[in-house]
Formats: sequence, C-alpha cells, structure tokens
Amino acid sequence: MPSGNTTGLRQVFLEEIDALKEYPVARGEFATDELLQEMARLTDSCGREIAVYLARNGEILDVFVGTGEEVSLPAMRLRRGTQGLSGIRCIHTHPEGSSMLSSKDENTLRDLRLDAMSAVAVRQGRAASVSIGLLQPDDSVRILGPVIPQRIARSMWMQEVEQADAEMRRTRDNAVEDEADNALLIGLELPGDRNAARSLDELEQLADTAGARTVGKMLQKRNAPNSAFYVGSGKLEEIREACRELRADMVIFDNELTAVQIRNLEESLQIRIIDRTALILDIFAQRAASREGKLQVELAQHAYRLPRLTGMGIMLSRLGGGIGTRGPGEKKLEVNRRHIRRRMNELEQELETIRKQRTVRRSMREKNEIPVVALVGYTNAGKSTLLNKLSGSSVLAEDKLFATLDAVARRVEIPERPQILVIDTVGFIEKLPTDLVKAFRATLEEVVYADLLVHVIDASNPNWRDQRDVVLKVLDEIGAGDKPVIQAFNQTDLLSSDETVYLGREGVAISAKTGEGLDLLLEEICKALGDTAVEKKMLLPYANGAQLSRLHDMARKIEQEYGALGVSVTVTLDAKDWEKIAKEYVPFLVEEEKEEKG
Repeated sequence: MPSGNTTGLRQVFLEEIDALKEYPVARGEFATDELLQEMARLTDSCGREIAVYLARNGEILDVFVGTGEEVSLPAMRLRRGTQGLSGIRCIHTHPEGSSMLSSKDENTLRDLRLDAMSAVAVRQGRAASVSIGLLQPDDSVRILGPVIPQRIARSMWMQEVEQADAEMRRTRDNAVEDEADNALLIGLELPGDRNAARSLDELEQLADTAGARTVGKMLQKRNAPNSAFYVGSGKLEEIREACRELRADMVIFDNELTAVQIRNLEESLQIRIIDRTALILDIFAQRAASREGKLQVELAQHAYRLPRLTGMGIMLSRLGGGIGTRGPGEKKLEVNRRHIRRRMNELEQELETIRKQRTVRRSMREKNEIPVVALVGYTNAGKSTLLNKLSGSSVLAEDKLFATLDAVARRVEIPERPQILVIDTVGFIEKLPTDLVKAFRATLEEVVYADLLVHVIDASNPNWRDQRDVVLKVLDEIGAGDKPVIQAFNQTDLLSSDETVYLGREGVAISAKTGEGLDLLLEEICKALGDTAVEKKMLLPYANGAQLSRLHDMARKIEQEYGALGVSVTVTLDAKDWEKIAKEYVPFLVEEEKEEKG
C-alpha cells in the first residue's frame, strides 16, 4: 500500500495508487507517458499529490500520497552516495499547478542527493507538462524542460542524469581524500545550567579531536529536552536550514540522545545524527592501541548501540565509515541484539581475564612494597607530559583530548628514597559515558588501589574549578573518593606570579613542560606516602663483604669509611627493610645504636 497521507481514501482507490508500482519503465528511460497520465488521473480524483521513486533500472521503489497543497516528500531511508548521486529519482505531481520545481523540491533534491527531481503539472485530469532538476557538483540545480509528456520517451534525460553523476564523482574524487566532515553542533541550556555554552565549546574540541570540522554552533534555551526531537520544532527548522546553508555532513548534539530522538531527527533532517556519547566513543576507537584498550572500547560501543538499534535510521542504512560509525567491532551494521549480546559476553570474559592478570601484578607490587602513585585529572590536563618529565620516558603526549587511553606505569627515582611507581590513567571529562566507565573498570582499578593520587589540574584553563569538580565526582563513582590526593596545578608557566603563588596555597604549582615545581611535588609525594626512613651506623669486618653489598642494594643513602677493624657504614634505608634484616645486622651496630636498640 502507498505511504503518506492516505486518510479518507477508499481501499479500492489505494489499490489503484499502489498499482503504479507495476507500470513498466525501461532502463535508460526516465519515465513513460502512460505512467505520468495515470499519476495525473489519480491526482485529479483524490486532489492530492502523488510521488513515485524509481531506481536506475526502472523499478518503482515506492509510491507516496501528499496533501495536494504542497510538496511533502517522504524521508526515504536510502543509502545516499558518498561520492556521486543516490541512484534514485523522484517524479511527483503538482495538482492544478505548473511543472516548475519549488524551493522545497530543490532542497529535497540536495538533501537526498537524488538523481533527479521531476514535477508534473496536472490540469483537468491530464499531465500537461513535466520538468526535472539535476543536482550539480556545486549544489546548484540545473532545470530541464518543461516538455509535454508525449515527448518524454524521446528525451535524453537519463543520459543527463548519468553525466551529472559522473561529474559529481570526478569532482569529489579530486577533493582531498581525508577531508574532514562538516559538523553542526547543537546544545541545550536548561534552567540553572550555567555551563551550557562552555560545554558546547568543549564539544567543538571533541569534534576536532575526532577529525570533524565545526561549521556552526547553536544553543537553545528550554525548560526540558523535547522527548521526540530533543529541541523544539522551531529550532529543528533552523537546524535544517543551517545544515543546508553550511553544507553540514552531520549534526552533533551535546548530550546523549534516546533511540526515538535519533530516529526522529534523522528522518526529519536526513543527515547523520551523532550525540556526545557516540562522539567520545569514536575518539576512543581511534585512540585505542593496546589489546585491552580495543576490547574496552568495543564493549562500550556495543553497550551504547544495543538499545539504539531500532533508532539509528540512516546510520544503520549507511555502509561507509565516519564519525560515530567506526570502531574495533560491529563490521555489519545490520547486526542484531542477539549477536551483540553474545559478543559483549565474550568481551567481558576477556576483560575479566585481563583484570585478574592486573590483580596478580598488583599483588606482586604490594609484596615488593612499591608505593603506587596514580595521575588523575581532566583530559588534556598534562598527565602524560608530567609522567614523561618525572620518569624520563616518552609516553605519547599531544595537545588533544584523550591522547592516551591505556594505563601506563613508569618507575620514578627519588633521591634518598626507594623507587615509586607512577601510573598515568585515562583522562576524565564532563558527561563521561557510563558505559565507558564500566568498560574501563579494569584500567580504573589502578586508581582505586593506588596509595596516592596526584590530581593534575590545567590551571591555565579558566574553568579549572569546574573540571576539578568533574574529576572528583568520577573518583567518587569509581570508589576512589577517599584516597589521599595532592593537587598539582599544571601550566603555571602561562600564569602570572601572583596567580602561581595563590595556587601554591591550594596545592603544588608546577609546569610539566618546563619542569618548574616538580622537586616540590616529589617532596609532597614523599610526605604523603610517609617518610619511614631510618639511619643506622655499623662497623662491618672486611670478611663480611656480602652483608655490605646487600646494604648497598637496599639503601637510600650510604656512606662508608675504611678503617683498621673494617668498614664504618652510615646507611639510610626504609624502616620496613630494616625490620627484615635487623637480626642479622644488630651485632655490627656501633655502641650507641646497640644501646638505643636495647
């Protein structure tokens, strides 16, 4: 049966309209006079516009009934060509009108990238004239006609369509292969939300990190999100016009959308719809390098997509890649819930194995009594740069959001103190997807089991207080809110001396880039971990070289002097290490040490 506005039409009449699908149109033929005259007769009988969609082989794919007052073409879920045209042409009637294409006809031609948009003028129940519009590489519309229907069989319009398609493909092939997608960003400002504009700016950073180019941003004030479209109907029309004017390839919303909202927005706008969560997941998919990271991202993607399978509209009908569609998994877009759940179970089992391996490594560190310090903070606050400066390593550090995902551990040497292990963790962000936090449970456990947290804060960011609150909130959510924390205010080299002094009262003012303040940070780390060093003086006979060698291995600091009776040693070592060897070395303590021991 035909789709569209069929209310009030008798079943017999609907069957006649649906029978248009059976009218033969040969390949290479744009339409037939018989098809156009039958469409005109049915239009005159019902007073409503009728549209048909044809493939290039002549098959009529769909029939649609309109209002008869204006063009109201359906948002067909067709895979739009990424280089050329869609391979679908539309022919529709204009009741008691002309065959000139309206602005809405031309806009639909652009939106759906149709092969052609054709209008048939209907007068007194007959098709009087027909015109078509062809899309050009610069998005202009070339008009052919009008011609009388009897001449359409002899027209060369399908050749014109194929030439337009070929020119479109040549133009796009000559463009930069990896040209960024144009993105229009949409945000919502709710009552009491003072961070909506800032959040939209951060969304622009996320889009840039994902490889998209922001061509516009729109913010709407509402009391609550619209349950159907997230934004109001008026704003929806503004978005549609902005997409057309700015040539946007996608619309990114600064919040998580429901399945219904995604479906409704895609049907209305006929453009790719991405929400903040999908954008962050896409960035993680690009950044994941290790086996564990890829597994965690894939699990989070499946958890996000599972409830949205019925609402992904165009995304599910597109075979290409792009932001929001790529990732380590889901190579078939038609994957069903059963397959996704099965894959999620497999991923969870693999990640559980990795978690157990992490537990074993963690227990070995605890056995060796190596203190663990975890670097936490907002994404792009400078954690990786700080780790590199402290340890002399070369962990990837870029001025982009989520430059690194995997937890990286490095040993750091501190003078007169045993080694400590510093772990760089994944950065946090506002509105961090819940599924992502769950998927990265094994990685985030490193934060939970750390002895000390160093909260790296980008002090040059005017919104650092809000970012700090976001990090503290996430730490509470993962069960690390009660951990001892040192605040390290980074990038103070970009601040004035007064600002640096002020921040130094709240934490430690540092510059991971220049190294300024790192000595003070290490001092604070030592204090927080507890300085349990003890100093012992002893005299070791020359025959006890093995004991002397062992002291060298365990000591933070050791001084020795050779005498007639042996080696006089002053050694500083950890109290726990001394407890392990005390019985063996008590006989060698000098008299004052023995008296203190007694």
